[in-house]
Amino acid sequence: MTRVPSHDPTRVLFVCTANQCRSSLAEAIARRAAGGSALEFSSAGFLSGGLPVPPRGVRVAAARGLDLSTHLSRQIRLSDVEAADVILTMTRAHSREIVALDPEAWPRVFTVKQFARWLPGRERPAEGLRNWLNAEARDRSRSELFGAVRDDDVVDPVNSSARVWRRVAVELEDSVEAITRALTVNPSTG
Repeated sequence: MTRVPSHDPTRVLFVCTANQCRSSLAEAIARRAAGGSALEFSSAGFLSGGLPVPPRGVRVAAARGLDLSTHLSRQIRLSDVEAADVILTMTRAHSREIVALDPEAWPRVFTVKQFARWLPGRERPAEGLRNWLNAEARDRSRSELFGAVRDDDVVDPVNSSARVWRRVAVELEDSVEAITRALTVNPSTG
């Protein structure tokens, strides 16, 4: 049987508390890193939407070549989780909330830092990230969602200094750019 390649984009959803700081910044970084690849990025938060990125965050992002000046926060919906091929959260607590919202999403939910460590070097198909994650990541330890270890958490810079915003931006650039590279590499050619 000949497999007809799918031209559907891989959908990546970034999630944080309010979608005003971390997830919006991660989405902007991912869009820049992906260039014209077949990746589709969105972001959302758990709080009510319609709020802009804080001015300090807009300035720090602009200094890094990212435009967050028109971003308005968006509250996550179950349909966002169901549509995403992979859901990347900023903290373990966010991951737990996603899995509580949709237990079937478990194999596709990671913190950004977890996924940046987990994805590279794994044999994966050229397409079908969702199906591959549903098979490959289903058996990973659920203990990754619990505990007080914050190594996989990205600190929330809201109401913080520009220095904290810059640190968060660098941290997200490291993880998100690594993820975007891994998702844009054609596994059949390496």
